[in-house]
Amino acid sequence: MEDPFSNLPDEILSCIVSFLPLETSLISTRWRDLWNQALVRHGSTQDDVASVVAGFLSRFEELDPLKHPRKLHFHFSDQDTALFASIATNKHLEKLVIVECTGLQSLFIESESKLHELTILDCPQLKSLHLRTSKLKSFRLDGPLPTIWPESHFNLSHAMLNFRLGPSCADFKAQYFNQTLLTIKNCEALTLCEWTFQELIWPSISPSGNFIFYKIRELWWIHNHRGENSMDTLVSFLKLCPALEQLFVTNDSTSYSAPRSNSYCLTQETEYSTKLEHLKRIKFMGFTNRVDEISVAKKLIELVKGEPPKIETSDESCLNVVIVQ
Repeated sequence: MEDPFSNLPDEILSCIVSFLPLETSLISTRWRDLWNQALVRHGSTQDDVASVVAGFLSRFEELDPLKHPRKLHFHFSDQDTALFASIATNKHLEKLVIVECTGLQSLFIESESKLHELTILDCPQLKSLHLRTSKLKSFRLDGPLPTIWPESHFNLSHAMLNFRLGPSCADFKAQYFNQTLLTIKNCEALTLCEWTFQELIWPSISPSGNFIFYKIRELWWIHNHRGENSMDTLVSFLKLCPALEQLFVTNDSTSYSAPRSNSYCLTQETEYSTKLEHLKRIKFMGFTNRVDEISVAKKLIELVKGEPPKIETSDESCLNVVIVQ
């Protein structure tokens, strides 16, 4: 049956949908497109950025996104200018996504109300991130590691810290990461790079001897496989995750690696003898050599107590647990 609404202009469709329950938009793919429209703006100065972002956030309607788009595409004409942005979010804003902001070096986000999800992707020059918020539950940051200052404490349930490009500055110190470490301690799902644990987390927790990630059930681990001992860091981290159920291991040969002087074997220094009693699945990604996958799997299986997990390879097949053991 032909959809009588598909050929109507967006303006008319918006008027129609605004009088109907939100679920009605699921009737037609054409209607669903209305909910994903973006507001496009252009500018050439930092004042333009501030003005557009402030205006965009101030016009949010809590229950009617059709009156004002939920997405903003801002095109900054001067790519050589360093940007410093400050965003005070609207009281109704629950999710904020910032993508592809070339030139953005410093970002301040303030929200003491409903901001629960924050995503920052492809901002390669970001060096400073200041967060004044206490309600965040999901935080995704993909790019070089900036200096992160969480002004208020919050407990994340999901965190993606994809810093495979390394730190944003050469003199980044472990203590700069301490406040961020506390926000991820109670995570249920975590993405972490090998070097981040080696250089930033381990130096901060090793003297205390009582830091455990009790709630992590899903771990996405990014590392640069370099031979027989390259998984020692992961083994050490897994000993801190007694509730882990799913493990995803990505091999990225381009990922930043800790300097050799810092890449000491952590396995022998880890005092915990935690066994993984709940691990159900291990998934490898990015490996090009089956021998490497088997070698890594053998090390991981040694940590498992009880029934061995399902082990999936990079080519979507499964490893025979008998061979691995």
